[in-house]
Amino acid sequence: MIKHFKSQNGQSLLEVIIALAIFSLVASSLAVMVLGGFSGLEQGGEHLQAKLLASQQIEDIRLLREIGFNELAFSQDVTTSTIGQYDSTVTYEDVCRDGSNDIIACPGSYTDVYMQKITSQVDWIIRGTITNTVKQITYLTNWDSIDWTQTDWSGGNGQTIWSDETEYDSDDSNIDVSIAGEVSLLYSPAGGCTGTVTACGGTGGGRSGCEVQAGCVWSKGNCTGVATPCIDLSDQISCEDQEVCSWGGVGGDYALSGLLVSSKFNMSDNSPIQVIEWDENIPTCSPVCAIKLQIRSANNQGQLSSAEWSGPEGEDGDETDYFTVSTGELIHTDHNGDQWMQYQVFLSGNGSETPIFEKIKVNYK
Repeated sequence: MIKHFKSQNGQSLLEVIIALAIFSLVASSLAVMVLGGFSGLEQGGEHLQAKLLASQQIEDIRLLREIGFNELAFSQDVTTSTIGQYDSTVTYEDVCRDGSNDIIACPGSYTDVYMQKITSQVDWIIRGTITNTVKQITYLTNWDSIDWTQTDWSGGNGQTIWSDETEYDSDDSNIDVSIAGEVSLLYSPAGGCTGTVTACGGTGGGRSGCEVQAGCVWSKGNCTGVATPCIDLSDQISCEDQEVCSWGGVGGDYALSGLLVSSKFNMSDNSPIQVIEWDENIPTCSPVCAIKLQIRSANNQGQLSSAEWSGPEGEDGDETDYFTVSTGELIHTDHNGDQWMQYQVFLSGNGSETPIFEKIKVNYK
């Protein structure tokens, strides 16, 4: 029996073409996957490197804080740098709080001078104009520090070196510290008398009792005339000689300004002096009742006496700036590294009212 076979050549060629097409599709897919994998690995590596760079910038700022917390605030608001393909930015921001002490957007109720918000951002181009970003935010606090606090000045002046917490160095004689826990402007009674002089005709104390009354004359065993009211008498003796009169209860004035200088305080070693704050009671008065402060510092006690008084602008040579924000202000880095410090407080009023200075706290490391 004779078998007849059909030729398979045409079919085999078609199969080869189809197989090659399938292989090309699979190979191209694999290539895309492999290339995409390499690209993903590359971008992943870049992202990790950017995160490490952002973290390193935060750690560098932590080290700056260890030198002095005020070093952060007196740094630039924004610093930028370029490392290889990476552009980095560090932003320093104040932290503000509301009346419940919760952090809110500034200005808020007050600025927390014991905290700074730090943002570290790293940007880089991944392809074309497409940019990737890594950002880290942290809050740094002034936790490792010490407070020099004074709450009472009733012990009086004359203490050059700090030892008794109720005493201070000096004042300008316009300051009143008689009430424990308060510094105020000195009150001076305006003079004059209170009370009412007994009418002349009713004086029964004899001639001497009559003639001590202003405007009265002894005649025929009694008095004539009308006594001058106590308030019109101009000196203490003539006032106190009058029946039912007393001196000094009417009117009076507060000094318009006053100055108190603290004792010299030894911080024990060379320290950053970081924050000043105080408690005050300011009445509503016109033109203004106010309290303002300055500090000075030096490496030793002898140098402190001739050191420059300054406010938040630091030792700029003019001594015309003052701390005025009682809730707290940062002290300029000019004072960092000194061992001795001293403060002075100025009070100003309008004569009828006085501000009251109640407590001071100077923070150092």
